[in-house]
Amino acid sequence: MNVDTISVPPKKAMQAYREYRREVTLYRRAEDIALMKAYRALGRGVKVIDLVQVMQAANVDDRGRPRLAIARADQTVVRFWHGWSGAARFDKPTAGHRGRSATRVKLPERTFMTPADKPALVLSQVSAANAMVPTIPPLHRPKDSLENYWLLWEAEWTQPPVDPALLKHLGLNLYAVLAVWNLTALEQAILRGRTEE
Repeated sequence: MNVDTISVPPKKAMQAYREYRREVTLYRRAEDIALMKAYRALGRGVKVIDLVQVMQAANVDDRGRPRLAIARADQTVVRFWHGWSGAARFDKPTAGHRGRSATRVKLPERTFMTPADKPALVLSQVSAANAMVPTIPPLHRPKDSLENYWLLWEAEWTQPPVDPALLKHLGLNLYAVLAVWNLTALEQAILRGRTEE
């Protein structure tokens, strides 16, 4: 999976990190915290993505489903919901539409745009879809709780995924890319046999 990443030279990133760290000690604004964490990751040579930009670039398939999916790493299934305005949400299939959820990723209006030649058709075809969440091989599995991590992958919607990326949420729409790999045929076979937990 190839996605656009944000790039800043490591020295400049570390300098900006120190500036934001000072700012965060004075004022704990969400934007400053996300920027501080992102600059620290970039300074350490870790790739950072803007999830909204990545999702916009991938857009939707001819049935109105996003080409990429995201889920918290401890989930087995993720459900995608979209609104008429191009806003979207990824969450557990059993999660309600209202309230807050630690497993929810919300994307703003105009994130997903349908093809101009058939917007009504595409939007009427799908308002929600489920996808299998990939497994993480031991080589890339984090040492702490999977609740602290996210997975991004090219969504197949009816088949097991192929090429996930392990992410760490930095704040707002910024995520650090910790690992990228391809699932083996055996790992995909296990996903096909998985039942919802």
